[in-house]
Amino acid sequence: MDIDYQAVQDLFSSVEQRIMGVLVDENQAAERGKLRELIGFESITALRYTLLMLARERTLQDVQRGKQKLMKMAVGANPVMDENVARLHHELAKFLKLDEEPRHRLRQWIPTSQMGNLQTMLKALESEKEYRNYTKTQAIFKRVVNKL
Repeated sequence: MDIDYQAVQDLFSSVEQRIMGVLVDENQAAERGKLRELIGFESITALRYTLLMLARERTLQDVQRGKQKLMKMAVGANPVMDENVARLHHELAKFLKLDEEPRHRLRQWIPTSQMGNLQTMLKALESEKEYRNYTKTQAIFKRVVNKL
């Protein structure tokens, strides 16, 4: 299988920037709602699970050994209405079925910290309650960093 890692990274960055755009400004609740509706709750969850499993090989192995429900949720979500999110999810889900080497290479192109950050932002996009939790955590993190 020939994988264009650069294209996957570009798509990842595009989706990441789009989601970040509605999370940065607290006054964009309407835009967050539109994006949330466009992507869909199940698709947000599926992409989050896919990122979770791709970020660490051991997590993926644990899921493959005994938590098939999570695997099905990650790869079996309803179609997404947002084209770029759907393409990203489709491309990343392919890696769940490949050997360890392509996933390792993917982590070189898209570091696990970036995967984790997008996973966190997707969680914040799930609802305004999750968004408030996200902003509270971000504020605490900024205070801690500023004290260092």
